[in-house]
Amino acid sequence: MFSLFDSILSKLCGWLGAVVEAASSSDLYVKLVYIKYWLVIQLDLLRIKLERKILLRPATEPVNEALRSCGMKPAADDAALSGGYVGSVRKVKIEPIGEDEQHDSVVVKSVPQVFKARMFAGMFGTSEREGRFYAEIAETLPVPIPNVYLSQWNRARGSEVIIMQNIGGGSLTEALKTDQNPQKLVEEAMVVAARFHAKYWGATPSTLRQSPLGQYSWLKGWDYVQGQHEAMFKYYKGVIADMWRKVKEAITTGKAGERKYDCKWSRELVAFIDEAVENSTWEAYQKALRERKHPLTLVHGDYHAGNQLWDAEAKRLYTVDWSDVSVGEGPADIAQFCISNVKTDDRRKWEDELLRAYWDEVEKQGVDHSSYTLAMCREAYVRGGIDRWVQLLILMAVYGLDHPDILPDSFMQYFVDQVGDFIFDHKDEYKGPYLLTITYDAPWHHGGGKLWLREGRNVQEEFSEYAERHSSAITYDEAREVSTSLECVQPVGQGL
Repeated sequence: MFSLFDSILSKLCGWLGAVVEAASSSDLYVKLVYIKYWLVIQLDLLRIKLERKILLRPATEPVNEALRSCGMKPAADDAALSGGYVGSVRKVKIEPIGEDEQHDSVVVKSVPQVFKARMFAGMFGTSEREGRFYAEIAETLPVPIPNVYLSQWNRARGSEVIIMQNIGGGSLTEALKTDQNPQKLVEEAMVVAARFHAKYWGATPSTLRQSPLGQYSWLKGWDYVQGQHEAMFKYYKGVIADMWRKVKEAITTGKAGERKYDCKWSRELVAFIDEAVENSTWEAYQKALRERKHPLTLVHGDYHAGNQLWDAEAKRLYTVDWSDVSVGEGPADIAQFCISNVKTDDRRKWEDELLRAYWDEVEKQGVDHSSYTLAMCREAYVRGGIDRWVQLLILMAVYGLDHPDILPDSFMQYFVDQVGDFIFDHKDEYKGPYLLTITYDAPWHHGGGKLWLREGRNVQEEFSEYAERHSSAITYDEAREVSTSLECVQPVGQGL
């Protein structure tokens, strides 16, 4: 009975996908995408409910089945490492099956069987990206990544299970607070980024399809670089503009609803963001892609200390949470890290050395300095840091207006100051207009469902879910969120 249910779901998903792709207008397209995910996920949750009631299937059984398929037997659900709107990450103690030597615990990432979480995971595409990264790319990178024993995902159903090695160390965030030489740890993060950036270095918009990176058309930003999905780019920029208007109203009036708004934004920062939002047209972005000389590569997309694990004993830095893996300019990753995790005074003292360490390492990995100057590196660092963090700042600010208990104004002030300091330390180093380009978390990409519905819900409500997903990055939590699961089952090899 339930296998027939699965077959019907698969056929329904395929049919709805074909209808969506045939939509002639962007508005109709958005609505059909929403309907597709709504219907398939509701039916899948109904299937799960029936299995539990009729077959008495425990809620933990899908994860237990996944563990057994890897030769593992769960001994105990040890502790929640992180969790939130989109998913949960748990450390699970295991008992070995057979004589193979195994670790005593693994990390299991999964999406809760809750409608909103499933919709979010499916429509944003993060589940497919992270699952496919571990299956197709992770082994090719010359950097430490936790061994991944199983990666299962079904984007249409918004479901996922990833089983990976439990690294004994803590987050790099904590290490930066306690280490006697935090600059060396930050430099190590720059070097690690240079190593995985160099692996796929050198594509341009015109050569991307033919490059080694071009085969991964599911990467975030791949479609934009190829001149695809103009309507979706414009849609997202409209959402960002709406959100920024709400933030500016709070800045101007000093009120967020009925409460006082205590976060202070300088007039110069507000004017800079106004101009960046206004300048960020599809035409300007495509023109910039044609004119920029900086090579494209594989970038992490959400590179900060909360997404890295430091094994102090082995002196190894592991990079995790690849759900925003993208096509982009490498220095944007290290700029995001510096704004997120290095206080302004330290950044000003260390910045030249950190950039030099990154630039020198990409040369060691095979990038020719004669065609890639330090000035090019610095320009992309400035441009990329501003691009990513202006968008993230708007998303955080909107969420903080309505949820000061989670993101208080005093905490938000730190990031407003960090971003403002970075912008005004550097804004004259780049002559072109600053643009908001690759969306911080694109809900569409090549070959999948593209967007969430804007009608029927307040725009800020839609994006508060996004901000909650990234609260781990904001608070420097160890969060390693989820987004992938159950069909397209593909065991993956071990990382380095």
